[in-house]
Amino acid sequence: MRQNVVELSNPTLGIRHRQRIRVLSGKKQVIRKSFRKGFLQVNVKPYGEVFINGKSKGITPFKKPFELYEGTHTLRVFSTVTGRENYKITNARFHQDL
Repeated sequence: MRQNVVELSNPTLGIRHRQRIRVLSGKKQVIRKSFRKGFLQVNVKPYGEVFINGKSKGITPFKKPFELYEGTHTLRVFSTVTGRENYKITNARFHQDL
């Protein structure tokens, strides 16, 4: 019996999942994985432009949180007032506050 690694990913959605599996010779292996979503609320004062996974989401304040899939996401906030920018790389999990 040999171990293999299966990776499912979609960089556009920020989804990446790796799983080790054992496949028996001559047998079929079925893998099911559902990706759940959560929400990211961004609060910046005085205000700033927010980028999630390299894509601009606009300038704060936002009326509602962003919906994200579980997985690793890059958050960048650029303050148009101070010229400062902050980065955060986070591994979001279902029902987790970031």
